[in-house]
Amino acid sequence: MAAKQNRSKSKSQSKPASRKKPVSRKKKLKIAIACIGTVGRSVSKLLCQEANDTFELTHIFNRNVGRKKVDWVPSSVRWTESINEVLSSDADIFVELVGGVKPAGDWIQEALRSGKSVVTANKLLIAESGPEPVELAREAGKRLEYGASVAG
Repeated sequence: MAAKQNRSKSKSQSKPASRKKPVSRKKKLKIAIACIGTVGRSVSKLLCQEANDTFELTHIFNRNVGRKKVDWVPSSVRWTESINEVLSSDADIFVELVGGVKPAGDWIQEALRSGKSVVTANKLLIAESGPEPVELAREAGKRLEYGASVAG
């Protein structure tokens, strides 16, 4: 009879209470943007407004950055006129919004080779050489996202 009663207990009653595992925090994804024109400005603004524990904007590359600086970008963001600074940074994601095949295609390849995933809205680059950066991303174990290049 006692054995029958033990079987009828729920599992939660028969096991000692277990402690919840501590929530592991993932590191923030660091995002660098190349070009703060019309699209880059909008992307930057969204990234700054929606900043959270998941991602942070770390670098903005553009020619003549002095003309482009805006007060809504946090002071922690590095403004630079050196693409090499961005490509050699610890950013996890490189957002290419420059357009054209050269030099944007070279920068995308360099970003992938240096361990960064890439997001681009570059229609011309994807149309002319899409399979090449896709294959490079696959080989590097990184992502190449180009959905924005097909919207227009």
